[in-house]
Amino acid sequence: MFRLLIVEDEENSRKGLKATLAPIPNLEIDTACDGREGCLKAIRWNPDIIISDIHMPVWDGLVMTEKLCKKGFAGTIYLLTGYAEFEYARKALQYHVEDYILKPVVPSKLRNLIEVKLKDLNKKRNSQNPQLCHLLSDEDSVLLTERLAPFCYTDYFLAVVYMEREHHLPLEVKETVIEERGHYILTLPDKHYRGILIGFTNHMINHGKIDRISSLLEPYEHLTCIYETRQAGFISNWLLAFEQLRRAIPWTITCRSRFLSYDTYMEQEAGELNEDVFFKKDLQRMLCGGDFDGCRKILLKKIGQMQANACHPSHILAAAVSGLVKFDSKQAYLEAVNQMAAARTMHEIRTCIDSYYETCKGRPASAGYSPLIQKALHVIDKSYKEPISLNSVAEQLNITPQYLSRLFMKEMSRSFVDYLTSYRMERAKNLLQDTNMKINMICVQVGYQDAKYFCTLFKKITGVTPNQYRASSPNM
Repeated sequence: MFRLLIVEDEENSRKGLKATLAPIPNLEIDTACDGREGCLKAIRWNPDIIISDIHMPVWDGLVMTEKLCKKGFAGTIYLLTGYAEFEYARKALQYHVEDYILKPVVPSKLRNLIEVKLKDLNKKRNSQNPQLCHLLSDEDSVLLTERLAPFCYTDYFLAVVYMEREHHLPLEVKETVIEERGHYILTLPDKHYRGILIGFTNHMINHGKIDRISSLLEPYEHLTCIYETRQAGFISNWLLAFEQLRRAIPWTITCRSRFLSYDTYMEQEAGELNEDVFFKKDLQRMLCGGDFDGCRKILLKKIGQMQANACHPSHILAAAVSGLVKFDSKQAYLEAVNQMAAARTMHEIRTCIDSYYETCKGRPASAGYSPLIQKALHVIDKSYKEPISLNSVAEQLNITPQYLSRLFMKEMSRSFVDYLTSYRMERAKNLLQDTNMKINMICVQVGYQDAKYFCTLFKKITGVTPNQYRASSPNM
């Protein structure tokens, strides 16, 4: 990936230059609206190429170029100039300006100029250390084939390492890999991934070298690797081969491994996901009691069950996303959901779950709902011991029972009656665990007058009778 900075004070020109160069692959483009901003961005961002106008407010292009030269900027600078400015622009030669681009700019000529320069920069990069290669395009794939040809490798170890939020391999990993002959590190199109390539001769694959790569990556929790071995004759395009491995990274979630051998089943499409109603109910039950640690444990248990059943990683990710029950502001919830949806490894999933539910602690379970639902939950919390109903709560809120019922289904994903019942049962469990109160007294304390009906309902929800639940409690 290369970086290009456009410094131009006229907005339309700035946008036009960016639009002209945007189709060039593996090129990040940023802009600045004057020489001072351009200088600051260049120092901070370190672009490979700068295209700058000359006449600009604050600092003009020549002042910016002079200051960058004194700062030791090593990138390529092109100045935009008209015929009338040409002699003036020649002053910039002492500041190592590469060339001048005459106005008005011809888009096709500008694009060709930058593409040629990028090819030149790419060759220079690859020549600096032959074991550090760029694999960003089909052209790079051809160059890599040419580079490897003299060594007569018959087989290869190919690996893609996912680095989560990092953009570079740990220095120890990088240096240890490239100190070995026949080992290569490849920069891939996605900056969060790196490729590792090892060549073998005479059809003799050294599995000790593969084990060494595994041991090298193992101490770093944020590094996850998919690898395979292939005969040289079965590799026609290096870029496609490494892309196939990159797509398979999420299967490390299913297989519970951070160093995983690629298999063709990893190309299969995900089937239809069946919704687990009981999983959702368990989460809502914990949420009712404000037990966010319980929510976390239920979610991790669900993921563990799906891993044991070898579920498709996209299904596991979908379950993980749905397990982030809304409790706080919509923004915080959406940020967590987006973070989870972007996860590619079990480490990322667990980090997201732990972080999200850690922030839940000490907050009311109703915090993420609409004002009306919050009021309804408050009424239930204060009056669950009384014979309350959908109608009585709706009356207190001055809304119709039908509207309250729809709100509950929309925001809580369950009916009012289901929520009230779960809430009362959680309170009953607490009394069974923490007191010696008789069953008929407990049922009254949680809003039921008929002990037989209470016991039947309790067993239906928990699977055991109140006495059995009490007997199994560690507190009793």
